[in-house]
Amino acid sequence: MKRALLGLATLICLTPALAAQDKLPAETDYYPLKPGSTWEYKSDNKTIVVTVDKLEKVGDEVCAKLISRIKDDKDKKERTEHVTVRANDGVYRVGYQDARLDPPLRFLKLDKTEPGKGDWDTEAKMFNVTLKGKGAVEEKTEKVKVEAGEYDAVKSTLTLTADKTNLKITQYFAKGVGVVKQVAEVNGKTVTQELVKYTAGK
Repeated sequence: MKRALLGLATLICLTPALAAQDKLPAETDYYPLKPGSTWEYKSDNKTIVVTVDKLEKVGDEVCAKLISRIKDDKDKKERTEHVTVRANDGVYRVGYQDARLDPPLRFLKLDKTEPGKGDWDTEAKMFNVTLKGKGAVEEKTEKVKVEAGEYDAVKSTLTLTADKTNLKITQYFAKGVGVVKQVAEVNGKTVTQELVKYTAGK
């Protein structure tokens, strides 16, 4: 269970791929999800590569399928997640690995396509476990310096409990790039990811 939650932090019944003309229901510059978009992050001594593989449906919702892998991993293990953007609402994690989140879990609040300041209550089920807690977007942007550069970033935090597991995920979103830094805390263990390189999809 703890491994599953930590895997969800270090990243969050599928139908076949959609036709090329299909799109996400909405878009935000704070998490660009065009197929082919790629982020490289440093975490301890590892490089994690996250790629938007394609768009496909999860249930009735069009999502971006993201694949995460550790660079130079001989076992070539991958994690998948499905993310969607809802207009004037937020960015949601709809699925993780082969599990659906019911309902989808919002991790960035939106006011139209811009980050929406303030907090919200959240609850979702995954792996037969209930994730319950709060999300919050800070009023002001922060300067975040990582290997990829220095960004004015919006800070969004999810504080959740699941059984006896306490989970806190803090993400920093930069316009035109997406997540430039993430700090995940699971029962006192902290994992940090910082952006090394971003390549936009075409």
